[in-house]
Amino acid sequence: IIHSNGMRLGQARYEVALFLVTGLELVCWYHKLSNAEWLAAAMGLQNALITQWSTAVVRTTHMTGTATDLGSSSGRIIMRFIRLKGNLEEDDWNHHVADRKKLVLMICLLLSFIAGGYIGAVGYNAYKIHSLLIPAGLTFMLGVMHLVYCLLNRKEVKEEEVAETVFRRQISGKGPDDVEQQRFVQGNSPAAQFIRQISGGQKPDPPGRVAGKYLGS
Repeated sequence: IIHSNGMRLGQARYEVALFLVTGLELVCWYHKLSNAEWLAAAMGLQNALITQWSTAVVRTTHMTGTATDLGSSSGRIIMRFIRLKGNLEEDDWNHHVADRKKLVLMICLLLSFIAGGYIGAVGYNAYKIHSLLIPAGLTFMLGVMHLVYCLLNRKEVKEEEVAETVFRRQISGKGPDDVEQQRFVQGNSPAAQFIRQISGGQKPDPPGRVAGKYLGS
């Protein structure tokens, strides 16, 4: 369903996975949790979706990996300062910043998981089995939002797909293989200019100018 890692709004079929999660949760609600394995499948599908989207950084249905990452990041930060006594070289400082960012992310994830568990327990006490309609409704809304995004940005999404295809072929030493890709390369978009520059098709603009526009587009 989702063919690549990283956020690919409009390209990866996130809404299909989200609607499947919604359907599995509604099955459990309809049967009053008599088929709890469907709820486990919904959690697994949701976790796989977030794993693909975040390139295997974020988990949402279990915290074992998060707790492990939190502990390892904390250990590296502490040992780095003990070993170097606070005198960090540039490379050590870069590693420290990366570990610190990961530590903050893992703490936020852990606190969010605890808060979600508490809210879920309160919701179940208040609404019993009908509390399953809350995550099902939220998941369905996310799926609809992505579907609307795809419909409203059809042209831009198509251009991104063509640009990525042309870029991959250019990097591998191949040229555009159809009329649409050829038309894209001959266009005036920042991405097309960048691709022509790396292939030697025209005189480069000042350093960083087109590349910056392309990366920012």
